[in-house]
Amino acid sequence: MGGLLILGILIAWFMATKWLAVQATRRMAAGIPRFFMRSILTAAFFVAPVIDEIIGVYQFQALCATGGVYQIAPGTEGKKFDLKMTASPYRKLGGYARPVDERTITYRDSATGNVVATSKAYVAHGGWVVRTIGFSTSSTSGPLIGRDQCIFPEREEERLREITDNTTK
Repeated sequence: MGGLLILGILIAWFMATKWLAVQATRRMAAGIPRFFMRSILTAAFFVAPVIDEIIGVYQFQALCATGGVYQIAPGTEGKKFDLKMTASPYRKLGGYARPVDERTITYRDSATGNVVATSKAYVAHGGWVVRTIGFSTSSTSGPLIGRDQCIFPEREEERLREITDNTTK
């Protein structure tokens, strides 16, 4: 039932964008240029409300590719540690098409307090449509498209496990 509702909304929005494109080009001479202009305007009007979501998907993928990796401290290879995990509060990152929060996760040796590994975790929130209507496909504030958080690469998890005797929180 929810899918039919979304389909109905999409069809109504498409018809509204088509009407807007016709109104915007009605003074143009009939022919191929007007047809192409209407097609371009219809497509532009249709994606305009979620353009921040579309751009945000690519920005978030790039952010996760560069930042969501464990940084193992030098000199820890081949040793075993009893790790204690701490996480900073989330902070908002600027410069992205949709809101993104960042959290630093630190693993310290319980005995010495030395930092053994650090990592960044990122959470993406929805664009202006999600923030306005409070509806998303992943959660109440997650994006409409794309993933809402970074998952660390399995290889990095294995490297952290290799130096860990016991991880406690």
